[in-house]
Amino acid sequence: PPAAPAAAAAPAAAAPAEDGFVRCKNLGCKAKFHPSDSTPDACSYHLGPAIFHDRGKGWACCRDKHRLVYSWEEFERIPGCQVGPHSATARPQNADIALSPTVEAAMRVQEREAAAPMKTAADFNRENPDAPTGLKVEAPSEVKRPKCTRKDDGTARCVRKGCQQIFALRDNGPRACTYHVGEPVFWDTSKYWGCCPGQVKYDFDSFLKVPGCETGYHDDASGDFDDDATAAATVAAFQGA
Repeated sequence: PPAAPAAAAAPAAAAPAEDGFVRCKNLGCKAKFHPSDSTPDACSYHLGPAIFHDRGKGWACCRDKHRLVYSWEEFERIPGCQVGPHSATARPQNADIALSPTVEAAMRVQEREAAAPMKTAADFNRENPDAPTGLKVEAPSEVKRPKCTRKDDGTARCVRKGCQQIFALRDNGPRACTYHVGEPVFWDTSKYWGCCPGQVKYDFDSFLKVPGCETGYHDDASGDFDDDATAAATVAAFQGA
């Protein structure tokens, strides 16, 4: 007779820390507990699965009790729908949950988007060469330089990202400006610079106070501060004026 299939390996249990505590692997919990102290009602958790659609977040197991939320903090505050002991091994997620209309619709859209890759204008033109409404793919335009901010009194506003200070050209120097090289990123309620992803802020004032990650000359968008040699000559000219 054919050999019986091998049993699936059980999920590995979390290794205890030096103090004997382990982190609960129940969905939505993450609390640390001591295996000897876990009571039958110690943990409030979700059966899952978690739903992430566009910017919406939620738990499929919670049906109509909790709609999708739009910040990570709100998602983590959704109370669990099950009560039981903490677990050092991951529980199997329930794949047969009756979904709420909101979550079910989100999952259907997500499946459609995954099944149908987005087509570009080039794809349309290739598939419809004679279409009267065929889209034209424009060549990427050159990035425009900001308007020069230099004034007749020898001052200017720095155009570097994260700076925007008004400075005197005669006082400019190779360490005068602290700025960001990345683009600002606004996602959900979080704000950060692409060059400093570890500095995530949630209000605009705090975002504006994130210190720059690069130093250099202030830049007035004139082109005179594009390289250090030209910048030094420009400053010297203003100092000698």
